[in-house]
Amino acid sequence: GWTAAIAKFAALDRLRVLRRLHPAENLDEQQIADPSGLTGDDLFDGFFAELIACLSEEDQALFIRLFWNGESMDEASQQTGKDKSVLYNRVSRAKRKIIRQHPGYFKKEEKL
Repeated sequence: GWTAAIAKFAALDRLRVLRRLHPAENLDEQQIADPSGLTGDDLFDGFFAELIACLSEEDQALFIRLFWNGESMDEASQQTGKDKSVLYNRVSRAKRKIIRQHPGYFKKEEKL
C-alpha cells in the first residue's frame, strides 16, 4: 500500500506537468505514450528500484519482501530470523531515509 501511494502521487505529479505543458489538450481522452516503449509495469519497477536505491542491500531486500512481494511481517521475521520489532524499526528508519532522499514525492497535506 505504501509504494502504491507513492506511485499514485508520482503519476499525478506527472499528469499535472503534462497538463501545464499542454493546457488546451484534453489529456484524459488521449493515450500518453512513453517513447521508449516501456509498459506501466516496467516504469513502476524502475520507479520502485530508484526509490529504494538509497537503502542498504539488507533494507532493500526487506522492502522488496514487504512492499513488493506482499509478505507479512511475520513471514519476513521467520525467513530472516529477526524479531518483528527489529524489522519494524528497520522499515521505519528506511522510510524516513527514503523521504529525506526524495522529498518531491512526499508532500505534507494541509489540514483543513
